[in-house]
Amino acid sequence: MKGKGRLWALLLCLALLAGCGAEEPQTTAELPAAAPTAAAETADPPAATPEEPIVPEPGDNSLVLWYAQDMPAAEAFSMMAADYAEHNPDRPLFIHAFAGTEELKAAMDFGRPDLLLCDGAMAASLAEEGRLAGSKPAAQLRPVFRDGLEGFQPLGAALPVLTVRQDQRAQLPEEWTLEALCGAASDYGRRMERPYFSADSFVSLFSGALCQKDSPFYAMREQDLESEVYRETYNLLADAAFEGGLVSLDEPVLAAVERGDLICGICSSRELLNTDREALAVLPLPPLAGCELQVEAEIWGLALLAGENAESAEVFLAEALALPSLPDVLTAGGLLPAWGDSWGGAEDFSAVLETGRLFCSGTESGYASFGAKFEQSFRAALALLG
Repeated sequence: MKGKGRLWALLLCLALLAGCGAEEPQTTAELPAAAPTAAAETADPPAATPEEPIVPEPGDNSLVLWYAQDMPAAEAFSMMAADYAEHNPDRPLFIHAFAGTEELKAAMDFGRPDLLLCDGAMAASLAEEGRLAGSKPAAQLRPVFRDGLEGFQPLGAALPVLTVRQDQRAQLPEEWTLEALCGAASDYGRRMERPYFSADSFVSLFSGALCQKDSPFYAMREQDLESEVYRETYNLLADAAFEGGLVSLDEPVLAAVERGDLICGICSSRELLNTDREALAVLPLPPLAGCELQVEAEIWGLALLAGENAESAEVFLAEALALPSLPDVLTAGGLLPAWGDSWGGAEDFSAVLETGRLFCSGTESGYASFGAKFEQSFRAALALLG
């Protein structure tokens, strides 16, 4: 069975991922309109356009902040800005709130704020372009933010976790490895003819597994097939699917776990923070045998861009991280506070976070661009194997 499953896995990998190639980059001719707001008693800043972008005046103690309203840390960011404006009347504060993240990214071609709310992937891209300030963050991500960036202050993180109903924990393997989990799924699928587990994101599962053995993940057929770690991980999951123990679902995994349709499932911690978890156990993902767990996290924070107003930006960061209510506001937005010793309302996640290390994929692999295609192709492969 396993030999046949591995053969099928390789054939499907070749066939289904063939379309995951490079795409022509899109260009933006105009800056999307977004109404700026002032958080202090200052003159209204001009609307950001290609001809007249919002940029700070060098050395005048002003501070220009950019964020997008669809970002999970947007509410926390607004709270920081209001507090800063109240306590620093001599430092004019200008905020530009974009309707969406894509509009903000397009605006970076025409203007430059002092501080930018963004995720770790965008911060890594800015660092590669030499646009981040050289000063180190005011605090460090806990646990270690692998390949930490100078000039990027993490605020909150969402990460994949394994969740299981308390009354089903005995069904989990004693050896906590990905190999053991897939083996248990295969055995359960054969015996019960029912699925054992699923995941909301198989991309993050692959990315974390390959990172554990220092193997890059590209989400592209030609490059990934050169990695022995990728082939082994693919075949582990394919074997479990072939035996009926792993499935791809059209609904959130958490709902299926809560109903008892799955023994366990892999979902984002954002799905769990605002739910009643008394009946659920939250566990770290199982690493590959002999490896330290590496978890790809969705990390949100403030990017300090190189410029003349770094002093005001540093004051903003220091005061923001000292706000007592900040951890709770981040938690309400589905993020785990990512600095210091405070976990807000997420104490039960502290063991998960301390088990391994968080990382955020950079831009060099291109996987951020091709991950969606890979996810779709891999789910199609699972459907055929099952």
